Amino acid sequence: MDHTEAIVQINNLIDHNFCNEMIKIIDTKAIHSMETMDGVQKHIRNVSGYTLKSNIDEDKIIFEKINNLIEKLYTYYKTKFLRVLDNNKINQIDMLKYRKH
Repeated sequence: MDHTEAIVQINNLIDHNFCNEMIKIIDTKAIHSMETMDGVQKHIRNVSGYTLKSNIDEDKIIFEKINNLIEKLYTYYKTKFLRVLDNNKINQIDMLKYRKH
């Protein structure tokens, strides 16, 4: 399978209130540049980010909200890709904020 086949767009599936809530959280938490394997290279990847941490209560709540939504919506993805294995547990969520170069 070509990697572009794995990109699926399903409009109006995620509640706008949820999106707005996540945008506010990303705006406050994703303030540091994220690295590539070669360090911070803004000409390649101009993105700020934040990795949700399992030892911070607020992050645990955000993680659960996102994880629950992913698990709920995963069925839509599986209907297109019948060969996809069952969803394994998600162990990390990075909140990313992309910027124009």
